[in-house]
Amino acid sequence: MAEKVASPRLELAPPCYEPVVDSRDTGSARTLTGRCHHVCVFISHNLQQGWTRRAKDDMLEKVRAAERWALRQAEVWGAPLEFIPASCFGLEGDIRPVRFPAAHTDPTVHECWAGILAQLGWPGRTLFEWAKAHHQAENVAVLLFSSAAGRSFAMPFCGHPSCQWLEAAVIYRRQVGFSVPTNGALIAHEIMHLYGAWDLYAEGDFTQQQEKIAQRLYPSDIMVGPLNTLRTATISPFTAWRIGWHHPASTVLFQRLRG
Repeated sequence: MAEKVASPRLELAPPCYEPVVDSRDTGSARTLTGRCHHVCVFISHNLQQGWTRRAKDDMLEKVRAAERWALRQAEVWGAPLEFIPASCFGLEGDIRPVRFPAAHTDPTVHECWAGILAQLGWPGRTLFEWAKAHHQAENVAVLLFSSAAGRSFAMPFCGHPSCQWLEAAVIYRRQVGFSVPTNGALIAHEIMHLYGAWDLYAEGDFTQQQEKIAQRLYPSDIMVGPLNTLRTATISPFTAWRIGWHHPASTVLFQRLRG
């Protein structure tokens, strides 16, 4: 079990995040504990070059590497965690959705995700219910692997009526905007989002000042920024709290700086 660490003091959480509470505990991937199941979907769209079977197998090995890393981190924290072998759609032939979000800022992102679920034959919560019944899964998340180039992003459940309860991440074969490749560390980063982790680098409403504080306190945290390798990546007390691995009595992790 990890040693108890005093709650760090950071700035007030950016307004784009949900209120700071002891557990996010919503959606299909509630906390990174218990029996977790990932569903991998291979997608081609916009006439992009499709996936080869070798490229799919390589991506699935990166998912397994991310899961093995998470298991090692869970052992450090004394968190109960088990990954059920992933289910796959589009392994023999790519899924070709009618619509696909261009970026995380695309206003139709959740509508597109609902369309993909319907195309797979698993609308609404039915895919979660199947995984729960078939694999005794407690948490389910979907990894949408796009053959295109783009900037990967996660779609955690936020409670908005348009937001899909089944949580998913879009992972592009080639990254745009980051120098890191689509590797196990990037996949692990997006998976952490689905279980409640926040980005700890300057993006959107998260400021440069906040990033400097996070980098000083947690330089190796998987959420500090895109990393080149899993070998040195860790889960800090802050991210461990966000994904449900520990609940200190007083978790005021973001406070407004004074003076």
